Amino acid sequence: MKLVYWISEIDDDDKCYNIRGKTKKSVVDQLESLHGQDERFSKPRRVTVEYANAMDLVRQCLGEVGAQWEYETTFLKIRIINYPLDSEFFIEGELPAFEYACPERNKYLHEHLKSVSYNAPHEATDFSVENIEVRKDGEDWHLGS
Repeated sequence: MKLVYWISEIDDDDKCYNIRGKTKKSVVDQLESLHGQDERFSKPRRVTVEYANAMDLVRQCLGEVGAQWEYETTFLKIRIINYPLDSEFFIEGELPAFEYACPERNKYLHEHLKSVSYNAPHEATDFSVENIEVRKDGEDWHLGS
């Protein structure tokens, strides 16, 4: 399923004050009603959200980086598969092409492992990203130690 709406982002306040509307015209009308305060907002842009069902949309809205489609910054969803735990977290930005024991991926991995509890006889820094599977919204990481 697909949800399409328009947004004008506020520059100097919380994102909850962004202006949203079903059409570009409705957002422009809301901006015009601000009588001179519209310079605080960005030019309206179209937002598209793809979701599987209503619960998937709720999960995307209320997840760790809820409504990520509204941010100009790209968030990648990283899933650690199996060993030493099944876990997921988000990172901001892009990652370089994969290489074995990639320093940037390992930096994110070690930060995440230090923030969660897992059952393995190794320190967080003993683990390394050995293989990845690229997904549309991020990567699945398979670890080794």
